[in-house]
Amino acid sequence: MAKKKPKTSHAIQLAEDALKVSEIEETRQLLLESFEQAPSLALDLSAVEECDTAGLQLLVSALKYAVQLKKDVTIEKESAAVRGAFQNAGLPFDAAFGVQAKEI
Repeated sequence: MAKKKPKTSHAIQLAEDALKVSEIEETRQLLLESFEQAPSLALDLSAVEECDTAGLQLLVSALKYAVQLKKDVTIEKESAAVRGAFQNAGLPFDAAFGVQAKEI
């Protein structure tokens, strides 16, 4: 389940299971609603404990959607699970979301 921070911050903190296939539709709806309300989004993924293929696809889709809308999406914090999912898929997490490489 995803949790939304106050509207003024345009920040979203995703819960530990938000990027699993069982919760992906709820997370998708949250992101879509947030795109409608904010000029940019900052995602806090630090609590995410598992990121499966559906979660990875949602994050990449959110980035593409943001480009279409001319909005920014950044990652404030990420978990080892999210970074690992990108790495396992051969996708450049740092380049995609504009975060600096760091050890987790």
